[in-house]
Amino acid sequence: MFVQADLDRLIDAMRANGVSSLEVKSADQSLQLDLEHQAHPSALSQAPAPVQVQTKSAKSPCIGRFLPRGVDDGLAEIGTDTEVQAGDTLGYIEYGVARAVVGAPVAGRVMQAAPESGTVFGFGDVVFNLEVSK
Repeated sequence: MFVQADLDRLIDAMRANGVSSLEVKSADQSLQLDLEHQAHPSALSQAPAPVQVQTKSAKSPCIGRFLPRGVDDGLAEIGTDTEVQAGDTLGYIEYGVARAVVGAPVAGRVMQAAPESGTVFGFGDVVFNLEVSK
C-alpha cells in the first residue's frame, strides 16, 4: 500500500500536526500507525514548520472494472511516484464493451501503485491519490 518514503512522510506529518494514531483501510489491506509522544515540550518550539502535503483524488467516472493504463493503449504504466499532468489518463473503468477514462484531476505525483486489473469500482470511488505539484 505504501512505500517507505511515503510512510516516512506520513509519520513526519503526523508528528508535525500532533496526530498520535492513524488507521487506513482498503478492501484488502490495512495500515495502523500509533506514535508515542517522544518530544519534550521545549523541543516543540524548535520544531520546523509542518510540511503540508496537498492531495487530490482521481475518482471513478462510473461503475465497472479497473483496467490499468499501458495494457493495450500504448501508454506507459502508472506506478508509485509517477509524475502526471492534469488530464493525463491514469487508467480506465470498463463497463460492458465501453471504457471510461480515469483522468488526473491535477498535475502531481501518484501516491500508490495502480489497482489490480479487474478491481470493481463504483461511481465516485477513489481510484488514485495524487500529491499535488506546487
